[in-house]
Amino acid sequence: MDGSGFEPNQPVQIDYQFRISTGGLVAGDPQNVASGSIGTFSHQIHAAYSNISAAVVRAIDLGSGEIVLNTLEN
Repeated sequence: MDGSGFEPNQPVQIDYQFRISTGGLVAGDPQNVASGSIGTFSHQIHAAYSNISAAVVRAIDLGSGEIVLNTLEN
C-alpha cells in the first residue's frame, strides 16, 4: 500500500479487513507506519489466506486526523 498527501513525518495507522471467497470477513491487526518528509509512505500487508476476494484498507493520518478508505476487489 502506498500513500501520499499525509502530514509529513507523522504516524499513520493502517487498518484492514479481508473478505474471503467463502463469504467471511477477517480483520488484520492495526499497524503503524510513519510518513516521510514529503508526506508519503509505503507499507506491505501480508495475508496468510489464499482465497481473498476483496480487501478494505483504512489509513488514518494521526497528524491531521484525516481518514482514507479504499476497497480492492479481486
